[in-house]
Amino acid sequence: MILPYDPEALWLKSKMFLNRAMEPGSDRAFEERSFWAAAALELLGKAALAKISPLLIADPKEDGKNILIAAGVLKGGGRFVSVSAATVFRRCARAFFPFDDDGAIRIANGRNEYMHGPGSGLTPLPEEQWWAQYWSLATTLVDAQDRKLVDLIGQSRVQIVESYLALNAKNIESRTQSLIARAKQRFDFEREGSAPAKVQADWAKIMKADSQLPYKAEQQCPACGSVGFIEGDETVDVEFDYDNRDDDGALLARVTVPSERFSCPACRLVLDSFPLIEQAGLPDYFETDDDAEEYMEPDYGND
Repeated sequence: MILPYDPEALWLKSKMFLNRAMEPGSDRAFEERSFWAAAALELLGKAALAKISPLLIADPKEDGKNILIAAGVLKGGGRFVSVSAATVFRRCARAFFPFDDDGAIRIANGRNEYMHGPGSGLTPLPEEQWWAQYWSLATTLVDAQDRKLVDLIGQSRVQIVESYLALNAKNIESRTQSLIARAKQRFDFEREGSAPAKVQADWAKIMKADSQLPYKAEQQCPACGSVGFIEGDETVDVEFDYDNRDDDGALLARVTVPSERFSCPACRLVLDSFPLIEQAGLPDYFETDDDAEEYMEPDYGND
């Protein structure tokens, strides 16, 4: 039996609705595709809140039935009623900075007009701008569940979404704030020991699933102040200092590496692109030591 407040079930349903909104070669008009996307946004908000506690999406009727169902006191029989989309989005704005509840409510109002009113439900915005605003909201709710965009829409559609996000001038700033704010929440919950065991188990998977790049150096975390790691995949400069050697006496090279990824094991903040790293105030480049033999010209013995 699927519980009506199960965050995983709500997440999966949002994926289904977004699949309808983004179906390849779809002959659906924009107003229909935006309708399915708007429905998915509400489900994403409910999933993010329910992951904290199902009580956050239970409609507080006078008899308390919905709250009792969400709390697991009432079993079976009786229909669970959740709070309105506007309430969901206002609670998301308080819980998941920098989620824009006003923008999300406008999208929900357009969906309601499409379903119940005589109009199309569309805003005056061009379609591309509508999607840019939509994905800025949706990605914050994805971050709030410690998931990635690819988990929601699949790898084949990530580039489409990123192209919309690129149209939104504030997206990188909002995205960075969202990731840092969520990391701070995780850090505080873990330090206080107030997060449920299942949630802590989910958090433990975040960094295990991420691959490591070949070059890295210690860097203070912008979210929690702990020691994290900034990483890169290639070098742009190499210097040799013959006094710079490892514990076994082998010569080391000092290499300069463009920053491509930051991760913090304490709060599990992950910034996986240069724009996010730059927005967070982390360095564009970093230096680290590497085996000098990798960078020395071979001796061809032509003397």
